Parts: sequence; structure tokens; C-alpha cells
Amino acid sequence: MVALHGENFVVAQDVDRSFTNTYNGIQIKFVNLDTLIAEIYPSQR
Repeated sequence: MVALHGENFVVAQDVDRSFTNTYNGIQIKFVNLDTLIAEIYPSQR
């Protein structure tokens, strides 16, 4: 059995520059809404 894991995000209005922290072995990326959208739907150029 293969376990698939996605990225973990915290989205907040006051995050000017995204950053990543690890809590109990879980990596969490803190982003604003614009960055989240760019991460989920990357440009198709």
C-alpha cells in the first residue's frame, strides 16, 4: 500500500512572504491567498 500525502497550507491575510515550519514532523506552509492560488494552479505557459 502506498500512502499519498499532499502539501499542508495555512492561509492568512497578513502573510506578506510565505514560509514553512515543521510541527510534530508535519511540514506546513504559511501563505496568503494569492500565493495559495499560484501554488494550486501554476501558470500553464
